[in-house]
Amino acid sequence: MRVYRPHGKQACYALAFTPDGQRIASCSLDATTVLTDLYTRETIWRRHTRQVPGSLAISPDGKFVATGPHWSAHAIIRDIETGNHLRILPEFRGGKVTFDPTNGNFWRVSEWTFGMTTLVGYKPTSWEPIPETSFGFTPCSTIDISSTGLM
Repeated sequence: MRVYRPHGKQACYALAFTPDGQRIASCSLDATTVLTDLYTRETIWRRHTRQVPGSLAISPDGKFVATGPHWSAHAIIRDIETGNHLRILPEFRGGKVTFDPTNGNFWRVSEWTFGMTTLVGYKPTSWEPIPETSFGFTPCSTIDISSTGLM
């Protein structure tokens, strides 16, 4: 087994494979998000932010990489080919980001303070919140969606 460390000796907080299995995205304590070719181990792109990403997801169509903050900050949506920002979703306080495998909608757990967690959905065509998808429930800092679209 060979070890590849796209973040040097820094801890990797999250990683995700592209749908084709050719690349892997990772985020780390060094406040970087890296996209790596799995076969050549070459870095395709590396992006640094002012926040430490704590969660990461790749869209089912392989077009987007989303990172959520480790602490209070904002979620970042990037183009998977270039790593460039496509959208920054403000007022995001911790939690996890994920994409729905059935329709590609983006979800984030947000504002898990005051004993309440908010789950907000976004359509990747506009990155505007999906009406009537924001709802609260007891404290939670993570989310995942099954292959059938159930949370």
